[in-house]
Amino acid sequence: MQMDRDIQSTRESYASHKPDAFTGYDPPKETRYSWGWGVTQRRLNHWVGAGTRPDYIDYQAHYIGLIMSDTPLKQFKLDVFGAKSSEEADQWAKRCADKIEGTATSDIQ
Repeated sequence: MQMDRDIQSTRESYASHKPDAFTGYDPPKETRYSWGWGVTQRRLNHWVGAGTRPDYIDYQAHYIGLIMSDTPLKQFKLDVFGAKSSEEADQWAKRCADKIEGTATSDIQ
């Protein structure tokens, strides 16, 4: 239930991102994974300086994981900012999930 509440809160947060003179946002994209859930959003960052530099695009993402490889369960949250693509952000989350899954609870302090 807590994970569902966290997902709903994140949905609302990402949906509330409104474009302004400096930043544009695409609609957020949600994805379910074997280890959890994630949302990514493309941002268009407008360069301030009247055409002296091009605008640039990056991605922000939030992931919630629930690893059930041993007892007890392991939960994590990961925020990614400044990724060059949604795939890059997803790779960070997958690496995080893999690392957590491979870490014994006795090694977590």
